[in-house]
Amino acid sequence: MNLISLLLILCVSALLISVFRQIIGFSVFGIFSPLLFTVSIFVLDVKSVLFLFIIAFIATFLTRLFTKKLHLLHSAKVSLLIILYFFLSIMILGLDAAIGTNVVDISIFSNAFIIFPIMILILVTDKIFNE
Repeated sequence: MNLISLLLILCVSALLISVFRQIIGFSVFGIFSPLLFTVSIFVLDVKSVLFLFIIAFIATFLTRLFTKKLHLLHSAKVSLLIILYFFLSIMILGLDAAIGTNVVDISIFSNAFIIFPIMILILVTDKIFNE
C-alpha cells in the first residue's frame, strides 16, 4: 500500500462526497463514514470488505433486535455489537474454511492492523442503522 495513493484516495473521496452532498443533493452519512469505508476498501480487497460488511450488517441487526426493549447506554450496545460481530466473523469464517469455499482470504488476518478497517466497518454499519 502506497501512502501517496492512500492520501490521494482520501482527497478524491472527500471531494466526491462533498459534491454529492452539496451539488447533487444526495443524503450521505456524513463525510467521514464514507471516507473511512473507502479506506477500508483500499486496505482490503472489495470482496473481503463486502463480506465483512455483510457480517457487520447482520451483527448490527441482531444487536438492535436484542436490545430493542432493553434501555442500555449506547456504549453498552456498541460493546455488544463488537462482541457479536467477532463471534459471527469467527463462526462464518470457520465455516467458510471448513467447507473450502474460501470466500475471504484468511491470510489478511495475519496483520494485526486489520482491526482498524474492521472497526471502521462496524462503526459505519452502526451509523447506518442509527440514521
